[in-house]
Amino acid sequence: VTVAELADFGRRPYAGYGGKLSKNDKQKAYLAMERAGILPHAKDMVCNLSGGERQIAFFAMLLAQDTPVVLLDEPTANLDTQYHQRVLDFLETMRNEGRTVITTLHSLEDAVRVANRIWVMQEGSMDFCGTPEEFIASTQPERNFGLRPLQVFSAECVYLTVLRPLENQVISNVRSV
Repeated sequence: VTVAELADFGRRPYAGYGGKLSKNDKQKAYLAMERAGILPHAKDMVCNLSGGERQIAFFAMLLAQDTPVVLLDEPTANLDTQYHQRVLDFLETMRNEGRTVITTLHSLEDAVRVANRIWVMQEGSMDFCGTPEEFIASTQPERNFGLRPLQVFSAECVYLTVLRPLENQVISNVRSV
């Protein structure tokens, strides 16, 4: 499967009887690849891409779907910093466009950056639901994660939240080999 074919898959639900994509569908898939920044790889086989490029190709398919609700499971897992940031940018863009994006993120700093609401699950139950600001102001970071939120001012004059381990914090689920 090429990257272009993968982006086309995002338009399949709109293809109608017979499954043939219209010119409009092909244009939307093309624009999705362009928007994702993967257009130079349109003719490349997905299996030959790096892991980060492959993830971006799948985001092109997702963008081509043009759905109001998106469900993602750890979309930044195992990505290099460059692709990690691009995926977070996609999440922010989709959110800012008014889409509902539900995703699992194991990086609390990423969640604080891109989320409108943060849900914390503890032993199968919801332990917290609130805005990133409410999360940072709560005891959740310390109680459930052993982390202390710090607000720092970046070189770009933006406040960032950094979550640092508590002093003398013993992490019980880490084993030494």
